[in-house]
Amino acid sequence: CPCCFARAGEAPKEDPSLSEINAWLDRLLELGEERPFNIQLSGGEPTVRDDLPDIIRLAREKGFEYVQINTNGRRLAEEPGYGASLAAAGASVIFLQFDGTRDSIYQELRGEPLLEKKNKAIEQCGLAGLPVTLVPTVVRGLNLDNIGEML
Repeated sequence: CPCCFARAGEAPKEDPSLSEINAWLDRLLELGEERPFNIQLSGGEPTVRDDLPDIIRLAREKGFEYVQINTNGRRLAEEPGYGASLAAAGASVIFLQFDGTRDSIYQELRGEPLLEKKNKAIEQCGLAGLPVTLVPTVVRGLNLDNIGEML
C-alpha cells in the first residue's frame, strides 16, 4: 500500500526461522522486568506465514500473556477457520487495518475495494471469539469525515 510504514517496498528479506524467533523470545525474557513483554506480530503481513499459529503458541508457552496480530485481514476473510486457529494458538487480539466504511476509501489508500473483506474478517474473528481493534490510516480529504461511521 502507498502509506506503509514497514518499508514494504524494500527488497524482501528471508523470514526468520522458528528457532530464531524462539531465541528472540528468550532474549526478551532475559531482558524483561517483573512480567514478560507484550508481543506484537506485524510485518509486512504476518498471516502470510503458515507457521503463525506456531509462533503464537511458542510465545504463549514461554509466558508472554498478550500476543497481538497486526493484519490486513485478507487471510481471515478468505480462509474459513483461520481466525479460530489463531485463537486456539493463543492470539490475544487482532489489530485490523480498517480505513473506512466506503470502498472508495480503500480504492484510494490500498488500490482496491476491500470493505467486504474487512467485514468478513471481523465476522470470522467474532465467530472465533477473537477480539478485534480497528486500526485506520486517517487521511485528510479522504476518510477524516468517516471516523464517526467507523466508530
